[in-house]
Amino acid sequence: MLSKNIVFTNAKGIELAARFDLPQAEPLGFALMAHCFSCSKDVFAMTHISESLVAKGIGVMRFDFTGLGQSKGAFADSHFTANIEDIRSAVTYLETHAKAPEILLGHSLGGTAILATAHDVPSAKIVATIGSPYDPSHVEHFFDGLREHMSDDAEVCITLAGRKFIINREFIDNLDDHRMNEAIRNIKGHVVVFHDPEDEVVEVDNARHIFQAATHPKSFISLPGAGHLLLKEKDAELVGAVLAAMIAQQAY
Repeated sequence: MLSKNIVFTNAKGIELAARFDLPQAEPLGFALMAHCFSCSKDVFAMTHISESLVAKGIGVMRFDFTGLGQSKGAFADSHFTANIEDIRSAVTYLETHAKAPEILLGHSLGGTAILATAHDVPSAKIVATIGSPYDPSHVEHFFDGLREHMSDDAEVCITLAGRKFIINREFIDNLDDHRMNEAIRNIKGHVVVFHDPEDEVVEVDNARHIFQAATHPKSFISLPGAGHLLLKEKDAELVGAVLAAMIAQQAY
């Protein structure tokens, strides 16, 4: 596998860090991957799914959302709409410097952002989510009680997974401003929903709502015992192998 780090800019001119993982031969196609809420492109799931896709001949671009990982900007500016804009900027970069992505894949809230963006990406043959909420407001439980006590210009420090982040009122309010059912219904590619039926972070009922909103072709693939963060290599390999097989099938 050949890997290289790159930097591209989003619509606001903020520099975002990304990584290209490439097979030795010419890639059969490209996948764009979006990481989970408050994570980065280098978490276990993203790394091992990328390796699995590359082993099947698929090139992968994975990037850090604004204010996370190695990307510039503030986390408070990484609200859900900004995530969508970052994905669009990443798609544009791929179109310009490699090839428009045939696979869009997102983990957890990154998958929700992928669903909200995919109808604007005509190259996407497969749109896949892993343990994703149906609606971005699912993560609002992290901010219980904050909204009522925050003025429009207030900033608050919160702790997520042991790390401190600064958020503002706009960050929380933005979670409510999205029509996911319409966005999912308008996706033209094959929607693939991966979910652990016993996921305790994002309940499997979210997968049902995504699947019901999508039009055919669509698939639900159960990942029993995988957990929300997909910390077992075999589960990450399965996700990559399934998506690569679907792309290969569509090539004939």
